[in-house]
Amino acid sequence: MRSRKQVPFVFAAYSLLFLYGCVPDAPHDNPLDPFVNRTQSRETISGKVYSYYQPYQPLSQARIHIPQIKYLGYSDLDGSFYVDGLAKGSYQVIISKSGYQSDTLLAKAGENDLSFFLNAEPQVKKVHYFSEKISTIFESEPVLSVTIEVVIEDADGASDIDSVFCSIPAFEMNMSFEKSSRVDSLILRIEQSSIPGQNLRTLIEQPLFIIVKDKPGAIQRSGPFYLGRIIEDIAHPLSPDNQQTADQPLIFTWESIDIPIDFTYEIQVFRQQSGLQTLIYSKRNILSTATSSAFNQILPSGTYFWTLAVRDKLNNMSRSREAVFRVQ
Repeated sequence: MRSRKQVPFVFAAYSLLFLYGCVPDAPHDNPLDPFVNRTQSRETISGKVYSYYQPYQPLSQARIHIPQIKYLGYSDLDGSFYVDGLAKGSYQVIISKSGYQSDTLLAKAGENDLSFFLNAEPQVKKVHYFSEKISTIFESEPVLSVTIEVVIEDADGASDIDSVFCSIPAFEMNMSFEKSSRVDSLILRIEQSSIPGQNLRTLIEQPLFIIVKDKPGAIQRSGPFYLGRIIEDIAHPLSPDNQQTADQPLIFTWESIDIPIDFTYEIQVFRQQSGLQTLIYSKRNILSTATSSAFNQILPSGTYFWTLAVRDKLNNMSRSREAVFRVQ
């Protein structure tokens, strides 16, 4: 039997239910409303992600981000993506991929033919930064220079590279690279006269940066890079030399050099003929303890010279003057 004390409580509960049923639903026109999908039809946004240039290649694993609904997904193998369950309205769609510039588009729910074209960013893959100190019979003092070789990669092709230059902030210097024998490689040689004070040794302490720009405008800055050292000591050839007639097979000899770095020797032999110098032999990685090296080839009669270089593991090098000899 229901107690009288329960009657007011039951009556109040039924009254609240009646009043709640009479209140109209709040509008659900905000795409961030968690109840929106219960009250409106569902919409979709879809499209494809491609490379920047023709023939357009689909890009898989491109990141699809819609911040308004905190959506995060990735494009399929064919570059396509598909987002459903969207309320009517506009959404910011951000497409990104490692190694590419991102692309952003404001799309309306229901748009299903979107196309995104991502520009591949140029990449500095390798940098060789080394010094060369060259002694020659034609100059009273050794010639000192610094060389920078860079390997550049761009998924859109080498033709997409617009410019490559190095920057030395301490000297307020920007210098452009030139093409080398390799398609993906560029080279820059810095002479003494190019540096303030005409002293390349000051580069050892200064940071250097490589800046690459592609045609659509993507810029990559790599660095800092530092010059490891300048090898000041120069090896001294002993024999054959001084235009003496050499006996064959040849044995090249030189004075021992004592410097506190890990290094190897390198021999190069050139033939002089009709004013031209032709490299005919090169031998690298000769132990630093060696003072001679045999040459087992038989040379035809003529005038030759050989040079002896000291090279460290960073490719820094110093080279002797030309030691001239004859073969009869």
